[in-house]
Amino acid sequence: MNVVSFESGTRNRHTSVQAFTLIEMLVVIAIIALLVSLIFPAVTSTLQRARITQCQSNQSQIAKAMLQYPIDHNGRLPFAEVRTSGGSRTIDATERDHWAAVLIRNEYISAPTPEDEDAIPANSVFLCPAGLNDTHSTITPGDSPWTTNENAHSPRAYPFDEDGVTKYIHVGYGINSTNPSHRGWPFGMPRRLTDVYTLSAVSLASRTVMIYDGKWMHNRNSNRIFARHSSSSRRKSVITFFDGSVQVLDTQLFNVEDGNSRDLFPRFRLYSP
Repeated sequence: MNVVSFESGTRNRHTSVQAFTLIEMLVVIAIIALLVSLIFPAVTSTLQRARITQCQSNQSQIAKAMLQYPIDHNGRLPFAEVRTSGGSRTIDATERDHWAAVLIRNEYISAPTPEDEDAIPANSVFLCPAGLNDTHSTITPGDSPWTTNENAHSPRAYPFDEDGVTKYIHVGYGINSTNPSHRGWPFGMPRRLTDVYTLSAVSLASRTVMIYDGKWMHNRNSNRIFARHSSSSRRKSVITFFDGSVQVLDTQLFNVEDGNSRDLFPRFRLYSP
């Protein structure tokens, strides 16, 4: 009888030690919630910094390819895109491509070219990791301080012909160009090679933009420059200059109100005679 009574008491003691009271459970839940609230912002910030770093790396690779192209083409810069109508052309048919296709076709850079227009690659040097399949916050003239450009979806798919097969290059970056005139801007949509600027025309390489976070070409329109980056809210853009430097700048720096002004995009203009 004494042995049985001893074992029963032991079981009771074990039960009381293992059980949690409601207050203890609430305390544990509160501690976990506190830890999550402290860790989550740090994780989010780390992921954002990683996206910025990847975007900077992408643009740096593109810039190197852009600067290599003139070495092999009599100093000429690549064009944004060859015009498809109007006027006589002396540009070789093999060069009638979008600028990203020109770099790929001439093997200055490589990127996935799927046959499906909607098949956006998981990784590509032409895609900003913070700009996949979403609508971007952007500064627009007349809007204060930020707005959403519903038409600014990125990336954009460009056709790429390879051995008679139509493929697509998905591009999430913009080039410093206008449509149709190239005058005063590094890149353009030329009809003739004589309309294409040479690299030597870029006299202020450290201050002239080459590539930016955004859509196709700015076309003297600041709402094509996308505010993709920032740890708290999307208010910054990655911008690459002709000297190869890559900077993260406040997108609002590129807000403009007068589309005809010579001061439009001062960091974009060549200011050449």
